[in-house]
Parts: sequence; structure tokens; C-alpha cells
Amino acid sequence: MPTFRNAMTITGSPKTLTPSRARLRGAALTVALSNALALPQIALAQSVPSAGGVLRETAPPPPPTIPPSPDVAPAPPAPQPPSKAAPGGPAVTLTAIRFTGNTAFSSEELQPLVAERIGQPNTLADLEALAMRVTEKYRNAGYMLAQAIVPVQDVSSGVVEISVVEGALGKVRFEIDPAAPVRPAVIERIASRLKPGQPLHSRTLERVMLLLSDLPGIAPQAALEPGEASGTTDLIVVIAPLRRWDFSVDADNHGSRSTGEFRVGVLGRINSPLRLGDNLDARVQLGSGGGLSYGRLGYELPLGGEGTRIGAAYSRLDYELGKDFANLDASGQADVFELTLTHPLIRARSRNLFGKIGWQEKWLDDRLSGQDLGKRIRSLNVGLAYEQRDRLLGGGYTSASLTAFLGELRLDSETLRERDKSLQSEGYFEHWNYTVSRLNALTGKMNLFFGITGQFADKNLDSAEKIALGGPRAVRAYAPSEATVDEGHVANLELRYSLLPEVSLQGFYDWGWGRINRRPSAGDGKNDISLRGYGLGAYWGGANGFALRTSLAWRATPRGSADADRVPRLYVQLTKFF
Repeated sequence: MPTFRNAMTITGSPKTLTPSRARLRGAALTVALSNALALPQIALAQSVPSAGGVLRETAPPPPPTIPPSPDVAPAPPAPQPPSKAAPGGPAVTLTAIRFTGNTAFSSEELQPLVAERIGQPNTLADLEALAMRVTEKYRNAGYMLAQAIVPVQDVSSGVVEISVVEGALGKVRFEIDPAAPVRPAVIERIASRLKPGQPLHSRTLERVMLLLSDLPGIAPQAALEPGEASGTTDLIVVIAPLRRWDFSVDADNHGSRSTGEFRVGVLGRINSPLRLGDNLDARVQLGSGGGLSYGRLGYELPLGGEGTRIGAAYSRLDYELGKDFANLDASGQADVFELTLTHPLIRARSRNLFGKIGWQEKWLDDRLSGQDLGKRIRSLNVGLAYEQRDRLLGGGYTSASLTAFLGELRLDSETLRERDKSLQSEGYFEHWNYTVSRLNALTGKMNLFFGITGQFADKNLDSAEKIALGGPRAVRAYAPSEATVDEGHVANLELRYSLLPEVSLQGFYDWGWGRINRRPSAGDGKNDISLRGYGLGAYWGGANGFALRTSLAWRATPRGSADADRVPRLYVQLTKFF
């Protein structure tokens, strides 16, 4: 099999090591590490997991950049119907139409709507139909309260006035529950985009209400009522409290055999602990057999009133290898510090676009028979995330993201530097990660999902920056650590059926392909790899906050080498939300 050149590699099976050879083990491993680059095709070679690889398998996927988009903005009122003018009746031949009250659109922009009736005889019903065209133009442009009318007037000259009431915002009144955990000043700062006296635009109102709903711990709703001044509408923003905390417990078998296949974890969040619309998150996960412990603490708060959020997080991973690697006395740790800044470029119910920039520092330390093999990775990431809900082909949901990583790898061990002479992963690197997915309705109970994720790189990468083609979020017929590659892509096709409101079934086909090393060296052997699998899955969202997700998959390509081969392979995750 090909050697994964950024993993620590030993020759022979670790089970052949006996206590009488313990004194020689450190020297043997040093020789093996330095010679690994020259022996890429040894049949008995085994890749020893490192801190970067274990961190990649253990750290949960990042939370969605785009939060949910609840229906919190009021629907625009229907246009007032024109007076029921009887068909026929007196008619006037139009010589011109004059618009009044219009500021959002100039009279020149409105004239094409009515030009065809100039020089024609028009009844009152015809004139009101022209006014309705103007109303529709305003409404389609987002002016949710606009109304065009034909006022009482003398039309003997052939000149007719159409008056436009653009629907100016009157007052903005807040009704904030005393138990709401967010300070009124934070809420009012976000709502400051709503300008009294200006036409109320649905896009502005929708953005404000969704930004309010993004604040942890509150549930906003809005209502409209007639304003005191003629032609104005007042907005009432009601803020209700939600729970101050969220908590869940989960268990799965998504880990690797060497650090603990079965894992349990807890996830907690305190909503608005400082009443700023902030959140404090904590995550702890343990592997079976004590081979893995992971913890993460993160804090995030809004910055300004436009939805920008800034966050910081620290995570720590400790691992100890067992099973096939138990005799190697292999262990390690990873410390990660990160800063993030996100901003909603577009925030709406039907589509969203978020920008994100982040800085990350990773300290990775591996210990192998008393040897310290340390490295440090720092990186800057910049990305965009987009989603859209539409009615295309029966209706569906599309999402996409693109993130560029620019980083630097520093090796602190002479042993690592020696084996990196051929790999040349040390120094500056770049890689680009993307996702594209589409969920489309086929019938009332059946949906089709297609998603593809991948990574491009400019050079050979450290194990912490690679991606895996196997696992519960990739090709589900293989182990989570199977086929770690510098460049790769994973496609998932799923047919989903809602058996019951709380139960859905799926049939799926997964395909992953990639290049183990971006720039392979002579003698590396086969560098391209492809994995395929198919299977069945189920999701159950039961009563009392339980959720169960399972998949059972069969290989469509040869067996893997990274972990115990299982046919079929079963992944299970059980979560309890409190």
C-alpha cells in the first residue's frame, strides 16, 4: 500500500516488539522514521496516528456560518383594493398622467407602466387598473406598504393624477420582556437601520428582524399598525426570552480503533451571559479506553449593529494509542487557539451570504518511545458561505462555501526535519476548501440530496491539514482515518424518504477520490486513490429530545488499510437534547 508520508511510519508489526527489546525500541523507531521515505512500499508498514490526524478526526465540524432564518418579519399587508367602479361609464381621453408622492421611483421610471393608455379613452376602472400597476412595481421592489391611488380630481383637461403613498415608517416601538437576557441598547442598535419617515422596505425590515433572531436567548417578532400621521405605519418589535442555556449529550462510534472507537461527549451553551447577545460554548469528548480526551471553550459576541460577530476559542486534545500501536508508547497532545470574525453580507429568509475571516494557531506534540516530535501550524483563513431557498424543480435548498487557508508549518524536531527533506511540507502552504450541496423535493415525502466537498492544495501538507475520504461524513463504507489526502473530493448522493414526521430513511452512494501527496516523490508508488460505497441510513427525532442517526454501508472498492475492515460498516450517533 502507499505510504502516508506525513504520518510517523514504522516497519514491521508493533506486536512483534517484546519487553526484552524495549531498550532498543527508541533507536529502532528513529531509524525507521529516517528510513521511511526510502521504503514507501513495505508491505507491513503501518501509519502511526499523529496529533494532527487525531485532531482532524476528533474535532467536531465547524458550526454553520449561516444561522437559521425563522419567519420573524410581518408579511406585507395586501394592497387596498380600488373602489368597485362599474365597467363602462364615462370615459376620458388621456393626454398625460402625472405622478405625485413618488420618491423611490422617478416619474420617468413610472411612465412606461401607463404609456399605452395615453391617447386612449379610459374609464375610472381603467385608471384604477393603471394605479394597481404602479402599486405592484413598488411591492415587487420591496416597498411593502406602498399604495398608488387615483384621487378625486377634475380630469376634463385629459391630465390624470396618480398619487403614490410610499408607506413611510412612523414610530418603532419595542416591547421587551424583562426576562429577556439581551440589553435593550443592543436590540435598539440593530434596529437603528429602520428610519422613521422613510419608506419601509421589506429587505431592510427582514434583515433587522433576522439579525435580532441571531442573538442568543431571545425570540423577536414584529407587527404593523397604523401610524399617527397620515400615510405612515408604526412598527412594534416584541422581544420574548428563550432559555438561558442549551445542553446536549451524545455518543457515537465514529472514533478510530487506536484512540477509542466509541466516544461520548457533552455540548453546552450559555446564551447571552453578559447580556450582550453573546454566547459561551463548551465541548468535552472522551474516547473508550481512555485513549482520547478533547475539550473546547469558545466565546462570541456581536460587534456593532450590522450582525458582525467576533469570537475566540481554545481547544485541547490528549491522546494515547492502543490496539495495534499499544507497544509503541505513543501519545501526544494538540493545543489550538483561534479567532474568528463573521459578517452577514446578505441576510434574508430566501438567501444569505456570510463572509468569514479567521486566525488559527496549532501546537502539535507527538511522543513516540520517549521522543518528542513537535510542530506548530499557524494559518489565516478567509471564506464565503451562501445558501438559497427556491421553488426550482418543486422547491429546494442550495448551499455553497469556499474558504482559502494561508499558513505556515514549523517543525521543532530534527527527526521530523530529516524525514521532511523529501516531503518538503515545512514552510508556507495554501489550500482551498469548498462545499456545494442541493436538497430538492421530489414528492411530498421524498427528497433528493447531492453534495460535494473537497480541497485543493499548492504543496504537500501536514496530517493536520489533510482531508479524509473515509468516515461518517465522507465515504461511509470506510473508517474515519481512511485515505487522508492533500487534494481530494467526496460526493454524496442520497434519496431520502419521510416515513413519519419524526423518521426518515435514505439510500445513498458515496464516492471519494484524491491524491495522497500533492507533489509525490520518485518511488512513492501509486499516489491516486478512489473509494466508493453504498448503503442505507435512517434518522429518528424522537420525543423528549432524543435523536438517532445511523448508516450501514458496503464497500464498492477494495478494503481499506487505515483501520479494521468491516463489511458492512455501521455508524451510529445518539444525541439527547435538554
